[in-house]
Amino acid sequence: MHEWQSDGFSRRQAARLYPEGVAFLAAAVLLSSVCGCFTTGGSPPAGDGGAGDAPDWVRGQPARYPSARYLSAVGTGASRAMAEENARAELARIFRSEIDSRTRTYEKYLQASSGAKTRSSEEISQENLTVISTRKVIEGSEIAEVYRQKQPEAHYALAILDRSRSAEMLKDRLDRLDSEIESLLKEAHGITDKLDRLRTLHRSVPKFALRDAYDTELRIVSAEGGGRASPHRFADVQAELDQLLFQDLSIAVRVKGHGSEELRASLLERLGRLNLKVERDEADRTYDLTIEVETLFKVVPRSEEFVDSRWEAKARLLNRNRQELDASTVQGGGGYLNRALAEEMALKELREKAPEAAAAHVARYLFGH
Repeated sequence: MHEWQSDGFSRRQAARLYPEGVAFLAAAVLLSSVCGCFTTGGSPPAGDGGAGDAPDWVRGQPARYPSARYLSAVGTGASRAMAEENARAELARIFRSEIDSRTRTYEKYLQASSGAKTRSSEEISQENLTVISTRKVIEGSEIAEVYRQKQPEAHYALAILDRSRSAEMLKDRLDRLDSEIESLLKEAHGITDKLDRLRTLHRSVPKFALRDAYDTELRIVSAEGGGRASPHRFADVQAELDQLLFQDLSIAVRVKGHGSEELRASLLERLGRLNLKVERDEADRTYDLTIEVETLFKVVPRSEEFVDSRWEAKARLLNRNRQELDASTVQGGGGYLNRALAEEMALKELREKAPEAAAAHVARYLFGH
């Protein structure tokens, strides 16, 4: 890291200008330690300077770090730490809009996983895809120089990213993702059960999305501006998923208990947000997935002045053979002054929370990792 001092010279510049003055340089370092211009054992603090002393990178491309070899960004702040943080944020901003534009294809599929609140080694949603993909790249950046302006008081930091090193790192991550995608697609195409095939295919979506994000970054950091084409087309996976979701997969919803009709309508609306098409429930028909929700509700006197309400919603997912694939339960209730109020508030809570919990359960099963 290079530091700019008030007289416009760094230690490295001084050494070049006075190669024969070893004793002079040693004395200068000793003097600087007394006046606080340099520190040992780490990055030296920024020197003071007026507007005329500012290095070239404060207002333009740094000559020391040519754009052919480096990406660079300048950050400012009320403190050195803030300036350095802002410099790295500005570096990340170079990638942000390109990644957002490139990965919109995956939005509806990532929303399904995000809505299911899935957790994996790296939770990926459309909102945090850029953060995840740029995190490792920006970790490879350096704060090359800092500058403290005296009047008006301001701190500046220059962040740089070595194009060659970043490109190699991104190529390694692309190779790893290509291998993981290859394994998932091979597994999916060997599955005959439609539910299992859907679940396996969907696991490849965040990997495709992250791959496109890394490829976008490679195109930006590469001196030649080229990326690396994927051996698999997401359009083919997208077509398979849409075929399963909208045509092949049959889904039915059955709700019984308090407010069943209202709860069913609310659940259907939430399942629609997950791009799931629910068919008319017919007693003599077999479905690939049946979603059964049963609600229970009761009011129990606690004393002469208080009553307690309790409600429960059980959701079960059944396959074609009516075998249970997964189950979940959500509960609620509270204490109230009278029975009428207890029933009103408990049923209101049940209507709001039961459909949401059931939809999240379905999303977690179908789209979760």
